[in-house]
Amino acid sequence: MEDQSLRPPLKDNTLFSSNKPSKKLKIIRILLIIVPIFILVQMFINYLEDNIFYDLQLNQSSTSGGLPINSVVWEINFPKDEVKPSVDLIEENLIYAIKNDYISTVYKRNLKSGEQVEILEFTESVKAEDSGNVWSELPPSVALSPDKKQLAFIDKEGLKVYNLDTKTTRTYIRKLNEAKCYGCEPRWSFPLLHAYGLFRPSWSSDGNYISFIEAQYEGSTIGLIDTFSGEYTFLKTVYGFRGITWSPIGHSYLKPSYGNVPYESWGLRVSNKDDISETTDLTPKISKSETLYFWEANFSPDGERIVFTFQDPSELPDNLTEEELEKIVKSEL
Repeated sequence: MEDQSLRPPLKDNTLFSSNKPSKKLKIIRILLIIVPIFILVQMFINYLEDNIFYDLQLNQSSTSGGLPINSVVWEINFPKDEVKPSVDLIEENLIYAIKNDYISTVYKRNLKSGEQVEILEFTESVKAEDSGNVWSELPPSVALSPDKKQLAFIDKEGLKVYNLDTKTTRTYIRKLNEAKCYGCEPRWSFPLLHAYGLFRPSWSSDGNYISFIEAQYEGSTIGLIDTFSGEYTFLKTVYGFRGITWSPIGHSYLKPSYGNVPYESWGLRVSNKDDISETTDLTPKISKSETLYFWEANFSPDGERIVFTFQDPSELPDNLTEEELEKIVKSEL
């Protein structure tokens, strides 16, 4: 018979034995289960993040490439007290435009179904490109009216308005002929209109006016069209590439100056109540200097106040209180 004492000792198989394991072994078993699960979850999260980022980049590239957006609608859930309707929406639809080469196209997209239709296509006078020319870098020359029923747009023929309900187009400014020489201006349907081209239409809040930029040989001026009478008005005291900012009430407007930017009007100008072609400069009333630089300016939602940023607060009079400043602004609105 074989001597049992000569056999090698058995290995410790306690970890897999049926005997009751120790506390330390219990922890090891739990870790063997949890760690792989954690790794799998982390890999799944990384996968989602990478694909979301990829989709976002794809959407951006498709827009910049002149193709209509055809992506999943992303939604952010806000607390109920923060949810406000967007002024850019027509019921459940989003109106947007893209520009590719000389062609600008306007689309309507249903935010629930994702269905998308082309509304309008027109040819502009300036090509979309990265040449560094300020006119070639402008967005499509189209603007939605405050009542969401009309599109003001500027094509190579002039300023027009397209009615979304009747699908008809009215021409307000027409180019009669092209420039006959280098440096010459084209001839327009209004003899007082002198410009190489028209850009950036913008509606007043009451829909009574459409403003636009008039490209000059150096710099630019600003004009208005009365949407009821069809009359053209040249703004005498404001100019610049940025255009004007309309009040959310009526058809008052303001124009801050860049100051040190070429071809920009000076001061913080507010439209005249009696003559829309004229403005009042608020600078002398609120500043020690006549050349105070105003970077940005806008109206409050009720149209009764103006918020603005400027270069040097020390230029304001020392004794000018907030109440006095508010009276000055309200007296001009």
